[in-house]
Amino acid sequence: MIWSYDLVVDSHDVDYNGVVKSSSLMRYMQEAGFQQLQTLGPTPDQLRQSGRAFLLSRAALSVYGIMRRLDKLTVQTWACESKGATFIRSARIYRGETLMCEMVTIWALVDFTKGQLLRVSDLDLPFPVGTPLDLVNDIKLRIPGHAALNLVGEFHVGYSWCDENMHMNNTRYPDMFADFLSTLEGQRIVNIIFSYAAEAKLGEVLKIFRSEPSEEGKVYFRAVGNDDKVRCEAEIIIEMI
Repeated sequence: MIWSYDLVVDSHDVDYNGVVKSSSLMRYMQEAGFQQLQTLGPTPDQLRQSGRAFLLSRAALSVYGIMRRLDKLTVQTWACESKGATFIRSARIYRGETLMCEMVTIWALVDFTKGQLLRVSDLDLPFPVGTPLDLVNDIKLRIPGHAALNLVGEFHVGYSWCDENMHMNNTRYPDMFADFLSTLEGQRIVNIIFSYAAEAKLGEVLKIFRSEPSEEGKVYFRAVGNDDKVRCEAEIIIEMI
């Protein structure tokens, strides 16, 4: 079952090029998923009250067209056929009839009272599921050995970056990594693959490692926590506008 909603791009959702940020696109599509669960269940509050929560483990975002302030967009999302402890969700954004971007996300459903992952069969969704987008085949992130990652700075996880769980919201990672690029003037992010290893907590200071951009505009990132363990890795592809 596809869930959709319409929006008009807010002026605060674009960058200094006047292009909608990848973090905004992720937020639009995840909001659609939230609306579906909030309307049809199980709601995030119901899950939380039962000691359960969805945690994002991987994501792939591909942006095909440039979206700008005041563009009228339609966001679609659907839960996908899944198995084991992996919950798959797909999403798309259209401007009119034109497909502007797509995203696939892989989620884990955690039972915090028992400290264990739940299986797909443990959750009875009250709506039908569909087929995942082809992006699901490219969602595994592998940083090649020749991509040397160098420490480029530190990032403090403050109030404005966190969600209700007091962890850094997963849609904010594109902004964090983009801040450690030399510039995006005249450029845009067209593809991101994320691998979320652990949550970054409020007040934590992350060490950010980055590769040099390849000739194809590909850059690799790694965020490491206070315990020297990886919080998130990403592959970002940039191209000229």
